[in-house]
Amino acid sequence: MNVTKDESQVSLFQNFTFTSTNSGIACMSIALNFLVLVGFLAAKKLRENPFYRLLIPLTVVHLIGSTSGFGYTIVILTYSEKVRYVCVIVFTVIMSCTVLSFVQTAILSLDRYQSTLPLPTSVILNRRKILGYIATTVWLILILFMVVITGTTIGDGDCYALQSFHSRPEMNVFGSLIILVTLSIDILFCILTFLNIRKQSRAVGTHVSSIRKNQTREGQLSTSNYPTTTMQYKMKNKRHALTVISFLIVTHTVTSVSRMVILVSITNDPSTLNSVRDVFIVLQLITYVLDSVFCIISIRPLREIFTCNAV
Repeated sequence: MNVTKDESQVSLFQNFTFTSTNSGIACMSIALNFLVLVGFLAAKKLRENPFYRLLIPLTVVHLIGSTSGFGYTIVILTYSEKVRYVCVIVFTVIMSCTVLSFVQTAILSLDRYQSTLPLPTSVILNRRKILGYIATTVWLILILFMVVITGTTIGDGDCYALQSFHSRPEMNVFGSLIILVTLSIDILFCILTFLNIRKQSRAVGTHVSSIRKNQTREGQLSTSNYPTTTMQYKMKNKRHALTVISFLIVTHTVTSVSRMVILVSITNDPSTLNSVRDVFIVLQLITYVLDSVFCIISIRPLREIFTCNAV
């Protein structure tokens, strides 16, 4: 089919709009996630905290995904037969990072829930190790799956046509299923974690009140059996960690819902599919930016590093 001059100009304008938008957001995401990663590695408090250690792989995934998003833009602009497989590889990395980001968020939710259970510290640490092994296994399986599927769906033509995922509807079903399952896990365990923290906070508050009443009634001070400072500090840390993971889940949920709405509303027009693919990448990069900004704002050791207030 012959392409008219007007159609060619419209396609060129759409391509330029996507590449310029994608490049700007990708560069911002790369810079922010790099700063967050450096902050995590530089702050001793964060390196020693089990929850923030699990955030480091998520930040690495975001950094790789952002870099791949920028690389994808360059490939689209300078596409030729020489970069045929580079185009496919870069897009595969982007999609893999998207899936791994959701999976790691689910791992964080599970870790937050089990850390609020009334269990000995040794048991929680052992469970955390097992959770790490499970996460690594799931990561490897998903990466292998994405590589195999990519190898069996390579098309012909330009960079868009090479990614002929629209000819494999099961890919959309599989990707949507992973997102829905991980989001369900995230939301469920965040609610359970909130309920556990609320229950424990009430127990701590009741215990503190009874101790203070006894001290006032007896008219003497006691320095024994007074765990209020430690327990309240732990509750504060748990609530803060829950706030961080809740924000990550909210951003991922908004991105996922947007994708689902767009996916349902599209037609089988190839040009529409290409535009939708571009929008998906931009949405994911925006998620990476929001996550990194929230980490810098909400995590105190990171904020101290970037504001030069670290002691």
